[in-house]
Amino acid sequence: MIQVGCGDNKKELNSPQRQEGIALSANGHENIAELLSSQLDRGLLLDLQRLVLRALEEAVEASARFAMGHRPTAEGLLRHLILNEAMERGLAEAEVPRTPLRGNAIMVGQVGIVTLGRVHMGNGKWNNAKRSKGKVKLCRNNDVVRRLVKPDLFSDVRVADVREVAVFLVTEAGQGDADARIYLVVPDETMDLKNCVFKEEMSLFLQRYAKPSDVEDRVGPKLKSGIKKKRDGDEDEPMR
Repeated sequence: MIQVGCGDNKKELNSPQRQEGIALSANGHENIAELLSSQLDRGLLLDLQRLVLRALEEAVEASARFAMGHRPTAEGLLRHLILNEAMERGLAEAEVPRTPLRGNAIMVGQVGIVTLGRVHMGNGKWNNAKRSKGKVKLCRNNDVVRRLVKPDLFSDVRVADVREVAVFLVTEAGQGDADARIYLVVPDETMDLKNCVFKEEMSLFLQRYAKPSDVEDRVGPKLKSGIKKKRDGDEDEPMR
């Protein structure tokens, strides 16, 4: 687990003990999803989603003033800086310990057992071009969470065995394209983004926080306005 801190911010939103009560599912993907939702607060992810999408728009808008020959380079540099500032702002608002902003340095936050970083991908098939040595180092302990999905022949891994996990917010957008998708991604210990251990679009992952009662309320039958519930033997009549 990385040592992060910024000023007096030392708050951890969740503790490693939060995953102790997660029942092991036959589906390793679901085990990881439950683990992540037990560590990452919905409010934090909503804030990061809003800030990151706006940051991508700002990078495209700011790069438009450059000549066409410079624009792709300018957009890439501005996107890196603006995205890092957006992520730092979201983590700061949630009082999450984080590394300081510093040029090309990796910016990450520590939320419980989760080391949260970010990666940007263009449209199309993902590759490992953005797999820097620093980011691979963050993933060095992801072999445990990988075995929840791809068990070793002689290993018996439980959710409670996961004590550290590197997770990335992956933004996906083409050059000059402000419309983007955000994914929550867990790579393996080599940070192979072509074969992610866990990959789910943020909007879909956020639905995991909905309580069963919330779903029932949305899909359950509702009385029409102005009609009171019928009693045995009574006729429906307008409410007064």
